[in-house]
Amino acid sequence: MEFDNVCTMIQGNLRSLQKSFGIKFCDVDRDHDEEVGKIAKTLESIVKERSMDQNGIRRMHMLLLLNTKWEHMAYFEEDKHYCHLLNSIPVLSRYLYFKLVSTLEWHVYLGEVILHFPEFLVREILTSLEADLKYIDSKCAVPFVYSLLSNLFHKIMYLQEHCKHRVTEFVKIFKSISKFNFEGIIAEMDCSQEKKHQYWGYVYRMLLDLVRVCIERIQNWEIKNDDFYAYSCEYNYEVWPQANYESCRGKLCLGTVANNCIAVSEIVSVHVYMSWMEVDIIEDFVEKTLQTCVRESAYKTRQAIASVPELHNSVAGLTVLEKRIAEIELKPVTEEDEIAKSDADTILMNLFNPKKTQAKWLRGLINIGIFESAPHMKVVSENACLIDADTMTVLLNSAVKYVSNITIEVGEHNNIINTLKTCLKALSPEDQLTVLSKFTKANCMMSPLESPSFADRVTVLFNKIVKDDENTDELHTEMVWLAIENCEALFKRAINECLASRHKAALILSLIQFIAPSADYAIPPNNLSLSLSHILTLMNTVKDSSSPKLKDDFLHIVQIACEMKICSAENLLYDHVIHMMTPAVSELKANDVNYFLDIITSPYASPLVSISTKCVQLLEWAMAEVESKDQGNDIKWLKSLAEKAPPLTTQYLGALLRSGDGKNETEDRALFWSRRGLGHGKQLVDLKPHERTELVTSTLKILPSLTMKEWERIGGGTQADFEQTKYIFFVLVDSLLVLLQVPAMMQNLACFGYIITNFIHYVKTILLPKMKTKKGKASVPIFREKILILSSVIPSELEESKRPQLVHLDQCFLDVGKTTPAEVDNNTEKLEIIQET
Repeated sequence: MEFDNVCTMIQGNLRSLQKSFGIKFCDVDRDHDEEVGKIAKTLESIVKERSMDQNGIRRMHMLLLLNTKWEHMAYFEEDKHYCHLLNSIPVLSRYLYFKLVSTLEWHVYLGEVILHFPEFLVREILTSLEADLKYIDSKCAVPFVYSLLSNLFHKIMYLQEHCKHRVTEFVKIFKSISKFNFEGIIAEMDCSQEKKHQYWGYVYRMLLDLVRVCIERIQNWEIKNDDFYAYSCEYNYEVWPQANYESCRGKLCLGTVANNCIAVSEIVSVHVYMSWMEVDIIEDFVEKTLQTCVRESAYKTRQAIASVPELHNSVAGLTVLEKRIAEIELKPVTEEDEIAKSDADTILMNLFNPKKTQAKWLRGLINIGIFESAPHMKVVSENACLIDADTMTVLLNSAVKYVSNITIEVGEHNNIINTLKTCLKALSPEDQLTVLSKFTKANCMMSPLESPSFADRVTVLFNKIVKDDENTDELHTEMVWLAIENCEALFKRAINECLASRHKAALILSLIQFIAPSADYAIPPNNLSLSLSHILTLMNTVKDSSSPKLKDDFLHIVQIACEMKICSAENLLYDHVIHMMTPAVSELKANDVNYFLDIITSPYASPLVSISTKCVQLLEWAMAEVESKDQGNDIKWLKSLAEKAPPLTTQYLGALLRSGDGKNETEDRALFWSRRGLGHGKQLVDLKPHERTELVTSTLKILPSLTMKEWERIGGGTQADFEQTKYIFFVLVDSLLVLLQVPAMMQNLACFGYIITNFIHYVKTILLPKMKTKKGKASVPIFREKILILSSVIPSELEESKRPQLVHLDQCFLDVGKTTPAEVDNNTEKLEIIQET
């Protein structure tokens, strides 16, 4: 609930009340307690009617605080977080703020303000509250004082480490508030002596808890940032008193609290102590007497004191307090302790008690064992909503232990499976995967929970997948459960099913993708993941098939699996496909080489994998082996296959393309784009129109397939002279302009953007370095004109990303044109020497 909504809720009510009272809220004092009570009831009613959560109440408290008559609130007028909240409701007096916060028991939010707000305002708030504390109602005094002191102590310890000169002011306030007169409050209470004795029990327990919290803060004083209380106002703290000291002020404050605790313990007589047994308190869903609560607080406090032995020498009164509380301490009996001592019947009785933590008691029942009893399994199923990931893991382990030790009938096995599935279904998808991950780590290579109907249920699952809008949560849950039963068999069946039913492949693999992070473990002997192992097994099976459709379907599976990152495209290509292809080439197994080349050059590889040096070396070595073999039909077949391969592959098949007749015509035809002058050498500048058109057409076909490094080899790259590179530039620009007219390219603008990026890289890397000559400088206007034409026809979708790059490229040409004649002559001389070399 935002501040605007909270402000709208209360501002009308508060203004109406102010008008009816005939007095401004900023003038409310101790003579207006009746009006204060009505305001408190109004705010309480708003909270109940709107069912406001803690955040809503926190915002309401902040509105009251910011609209109270504090002297330092002027500093917040420029604060970007709070300036708009000032004067949004009637301004309150300090006394009215104090009474509302204490009456409504909003001390928790006041404590947060003390902890997180700037010190100059916190000091003013505490100073004001300190003066008004004597008017607090006895019903809320104990928690109110505890909240002030515990958070103020935390603030002191934090400042002790960061801003020592600000600590002194707060230590004074702490010592003053810690002297709060509970004895006077109790004396004025209009109740029986028994009730007054019991009130001392609450005070004693509060002081014991305060000692414990103070010790904890001495050890851990960090304050976690809370964005809700972020502020931007500034204050000059140099006006505060500056103090120099070496000792820890926090320990001084702790000593004050410890002595207060000792003083109260001296008031507690046997009669007072026994009266605490008449008060019942429900704490952490466990019913206890006030006496038990005090004794447990004494135990926790003594444990805290013992955790920091050096405090005895530096904190006055701590040793005396420790000895005193040792006489009454009682180790707390937690709900977990109760559960551990309970039998199944007791657990069942408490499981249905709303005052208990039902999830803990259900976990206790599971720990005892439920599979021996059908009624217990039913109870767990009916309360599956109480189960979390950890409890589900315990339940699965209990089931494994049970089915492993005895022989069970099919019917009983089905009951166990149904119970486990019901509980699994109640978990969120994230928790289901967590459970699956823990289970597979503990039981990989085993299937202790597999049922006789496993294969049939896998078939039913895959038959359900007919379209994307199926109930995915239900399918995911069923997939997780089947993986729990037998993960390896499920993966194998799923991948084989993809081959048998191509139209379902993507949907089935999406289910594999869902469970893969938790279930795709490595299996011996090669320690390959389940998915990759079964894909490789399938690859070997399909390799020996004569069906082109089967091979095509397999490539379809591989492409989807790599896109979904079920397996790594690079790992599959480098570590497995190339590894298998090498001996096939050496032994001239034409069908196998054809199969592996199809995989290498298939759509899955080119967008996802860049050819690495390792891959290049393997291919070149394999093709060199071919060259040394008998030049028979296999070589001709391989050669024709290489001619048809895309540029990404053909540039590495030089040995094969040159084999046979020893001529380079085939190689030139396949790799024309990497030859000088795009395969035309110096004749490139004298091409006839129809020849140039054919060259542009051939070039634009291969551009989408080239990597950035391969663009650097276009037209011979750095080996081509300036005139050749200049005409290559013209061919490339014309190719790009033609590509812009191809519908398929306009439907794939990401690919065209990639081509533009590579073109710019080519110009900067290959062309611009050759332009620092007289000829190059003279050609600048022509190049700029071409860039301007290309920039003017860039699709609107790419303007934001590519037009600035082309503008920068145009500036690069302009900068080259500004080169001085001396620099041009020097560069020309260097270039001529390089070309002669």
